[in-house]
Amino acid sequence: DLVRSRGLGDVYKRQHVVYMHGPLGIGKSTLLDVFRAMCADAGVPSYSIDAQAVACSPTAINGGVLEAIGASSPAGLWNVIPVLARARWVLFVDGFERWQPLAEHFLRVTVASLPSTALVVIAGRVAPTSRWGWDWTRNALVHSLDVLPPPDAVEALALRGIPPEARPH
Repeated sequence: DLVRSRGLGDVYKRQHVVYMHGPLGIGKSTLLDVFRAMCADAGVPSYSIDAQAVACSPTAINGGVLEAIGASSPAGLWNVIPVLARARWVLFVDGFERWQPLAEHFLRVTVASLPSTALVVIAGRVAPTSRWGWDWTRNALVHSLDVLPPPDAVEALALRGIPPEARPH
């Protein structure tokens, strides 16, 4: 539903951050893969970072983002930012629950320092809170991923070409 009803272009016009959350195994990483493919199809540069692979410290988080966007050091950022500031682009962050203790730093410092041409798409297990120091109603699109209701699940399986006899009952 998120992909169908809110394509990246529509989200991009209104928000700077998209935050998806849901339980382990619900499909957050798969949805990020779909968004990455949409970016590639649209010719929109995208960069990815797996927060699970980066330590939860301000230095590590900033370094991980720099590496993801192709800047080898903070000084290298000056070479990358002018390029990124000329056109829209997307930064995907998966496994955000690892960085949850520093969510405020990530949002108010790291994300806030990115050019306005950036869309940051975050996937994590925990719903965002106001304690993270971010105005979720104004600055982000928040979407909770949950188990599909049976009619939607049947439709999704049909769209994937799964014959009725192979579907769970």
